[in-house]
Amino acid sequence: MSTEAKMFLIKSKIYRGIAFVFLIIGFGVFLALYIQKSEGDIMQALRDPATIIMVVFPFLPAVVFSFMSGSLEKKAYALLDTGGKDE
Repeated sequence: MSTEAKMFLIKSKIYRGIAFVFLIIGFGVFLALYIQKSEGDIMQALRDPATIIMVVFPFLPAVVFSFMSGSLEKKAYALLDTGGKDE
């Protein structure tokens, strides 16, 4: 295994961990905003267009880090398939 592939895999695992942390934080922020904005009434929340932003926004960092992790994993596996040689 080449050192570059190892670095990609290590970064990928770190990014995946960061994504998980942001997922937990995003869920907490979502719950706080949901309870504050709709006071637990789901029908009131569905009538408000800001609900979509409230649902999507807290999870964006987790999605970005997850995509970055996937990209690095693909690069690492591509390097491993080619034997660590650049084409």
